[in-house]
Amino acid sequence: MNKLFLLIGLLLVSILALAQALDSEGERTRIRAARAQQEAHYQSEEAACYARFAVTDCLHEVRALRRAALADLRRQERLLNELERQRRAQEELEQIRTREAPV
Repeated sequence: MNKLFLLIGLLLVSILALAQALDSEGERTRIRAARAQQEAHYQSEEAACYARFAVTDCLHEVRALRRAALADLRRQERLLNELERQRRAQEELEQIRTREAPV
């Protein structure tokens, strides 16, 4: 009976881990798409700067906006990486507990 509960618990943890992995991959895809979109936007903004008289000031403004936008995406990516590390650590602890569980 105890083994059955342990098996059910492991199955639930595996299903949850798989769901989180799929969700985190979707989030990574969203971040990559947002980064590509931001890069394309700021490249067109930089190109527009070259048509202006004050090119340097315009470029500084565009690059500052770009850094701020990309910093937010990097923050999101770091948070996702941290959550992924925590999930893997939790899985490792679960595996250790199951190996050390009395039979």
